[in-house]
Amino acid sequence: MSLGTLLLFFLVAPSIVATMQTSLQAPVMDSADIWPALCFALLFNVPGMFTAWLTTRVLARVPGFRSLPLVPLLMVGFMLSLLIFRPYNQLVFEMVALVAPQLSHFSGGLAEKTFWQHVERFLLINVPGMLTWTVLNLLFIEKLGFPVYRETSSLPVAAPPSSSPSTPAAFPSAPSDAACPEFCQAAGILLDDLHAISAEEHYLRLHTRFGSRMIRHSFRAALAQMPPGTGLQVHRSHWVAFGKVHHVDSGKSLQLRLADGTAIPVSSRYEQAILLTSDALTSG
Repeated sequence: MSLGTLLLFFLVAPSIVATMQTSLQAPVMDSADIWPALCFALLFNVPGMFTAWLTTRVLARVPGFRSLPLVPLLMVGFMLSLLIFRPYNQLVFEMVALVAPQLSHFSGGLAEKTFWQHVERFLLINVPGMLTWTVLNLLFIEKLGFPVYRETSSLPVAAPPSSSPSTPAAFPSAPSDAACPEFCQAAGILLDDLHAISAEEHYLRLHTRFGSRMIRHSFRAALAQMPPGTGLQVHRSHWVAFGKVHHVDSGKSLQLRLADGTAIPVSSRYEQAILLTSDALTSG
């Protein structure tokens, strides 16, 4: 993962969250207070986003949370990080009272608020932040393959495809993830969770049961790392795993459909191999 991607996530994400939080409070602010309020929101969110990321990574390794879907995991991690981050919040509150007393009613003076005022303020500031944080994570994971919350050893293991009498003996079941390729480890996925690989210029799109993820890697090098008997190259730019194809679409041009509806094209040179191994490819 490049330094540029790290900086992009930990600067762009908190900037967007801080802007949203400030805009929600802008109607009850004086116009002169908006920019100072935005600056203080950034003081909260830049280290806050890092804390949320770190908290979520740790949470993904806790028994009982490992199999939690990504979106709930992100939300729980974000809310838990608010409790961990509270001492820093209090420090910023005190800075607000010293540097910009006119904004103290947005940060300090919490003792005078009623319980429901506390709840209202918490929801106003943090629920939009949590939703924005979740959406940004999903976008970054989809486009850049970062942040990574589950390492290879922490992802839930998919059940191996059930054996079928019609499965050719020449294609053994996939080995355990002890033989997980390096590019899968770098992407934070298990070999059993990999459904297909698609080459896109200098990048690979890894189709998994959790969605797709982009990594910078050579297609040829990735195929060289795959253990024997795990799948089949079906195109000069595509590879599919045995037991992960939902069905074979033999329309105008032969295509393999994954469970999420993704169509993997099959080139003419591989069509005969697909027809011979369709039982091994499909998940039934």
